[in-house]
Amino acid sequence: MANRALSIVISIVLVLVVLRIALWLFGVVLNLFFNIVLVILVVVGILFIVRTVSRRQQ
Repeated sequence: MANRALSIVISIVLVLVVLRIALWLFGVVLNLFFNIVLVILVVVGILFIVRTVSRRQQ
């Protein structure tokens, strides 16, 4: 009986560890995605500003 309880505890701990790693990986991927989107937005914003300024000078 104690052996079965121990195996249940070990399996719960393993599931928690796997979930924790999965969440961490998901967070890393999400962070990378948001950083890429942010960079794209910044580049588009800079290009838009440059185009507006160059149009005004013409």
